[in-house]
Amino acid sequence: MSALRNFKDREGHCLIPERQTEDGFRIGFWVRNLRAKKNSLSSERLNQLNSLGFIWDPLGDQWNKFFYLLEKYKLREGHCIVPVKHFEEGLPLGRWVHSQRGNKSSLRKEWINKLNSQNFVWNHLADKWENAFKLLKQFSSREGHCRVPKKHKEDGFSLGAWVAKQKINEEKLSLENKRRLELLGFIWTRQAVALLADFGKTHGFYK
Repeated sequence: MSALRNFKDREGHCLIPERQTEDGFRIGFWVRNLRAKKNSLSSERLNQLNSLGFIWDPLGDQWNKFFYLLEKYKLREGHCIVPVKHFEEGLPLGRWVHSQRGNKSSLRKEWINKLNSQNFVWNHLADKWENAFKLLKQFSSREGHCRVPKKHKEDGFSLGAWVAKQKINEEKLSLENKRRLELLGFIWTRQAVALLADFGKTHGFYK
């Protein structure tokens, strides 16, 4: 406890690295054992440790700090889609968000529930596709077709470039997304070429 107090007075916290030593004493190893044996410690010792601000769950404590920053970001920006390189209060919030998406299967259930409460986007690419599709529907409803000029922007989004990308990546799209586009009247590059050829034959451009 004396070594723990010295560390806390010097560093301002009790998050001690596992290999940390104080005056030759392996305090990091001792702290790890304390966490493992929490349920067998006397109430007196628990109170002593708690009075120092001892962290029983370092991983959970760190997670909650980042979650607080995510809540703050969402309150300001209106969403949880944090750029990967974004820092919030000096911490890499963007990388943390990216990590939550990639490691969802290993997250604690309580963490998943807390993220869901903030409308967390687990699949960013799918979310971006859905937003672009909504803009295409908006364009189609207004113009009566899906032939979006390549440089056209819809509500500030480069919809024309997105449409061109869907045509290039036709084979990579899911059958469901292809079907949704086609129901909207979307014309793929191969279809456009065929239509142009038929038009040319009909009007005598080709012999």
